[in-house]
Amino acid sequence: MFFHRGKVGRITENPENKNVILEAENTLTGVLTKMEVELAVLATGMVPNTADNPPPLGTPLDEYGFVVPDTDHGVVGAGTVMRPLDVASSVQDATGAALKAINTGAGR
Repeated sequence: MFFHRGKVGRITENPENKNVILEAENTLTGVLTKMEVELAVLATGMVPNTADNPPPLGTPLDEYGFVVPDTDHGVVGAGTVMRPLDVASSVQDATGAALKAINTGAGR
């Protein structure tokens, strides 16, 4: 296993063996690299914008800047404002938050 901290600029496939070829810039050294791997897992670090620009009304935030649910005061967050999520999970979370808001009266 190999961990590479960087920005991937291009992903291609080796037609001979179907391996993935990654071209990336190491964000620590600035060195451009090209490597062939059988499997690549691309991850995104996520820091909420709320850490720098808090939402109005004294919305409670956790230690990382994510919104903490506070239905007593009508705060119902969804998606990446609550925690790191992918798109599909954010959509599901938004549906649940909308239902929660309706049930708690926040949607009235």
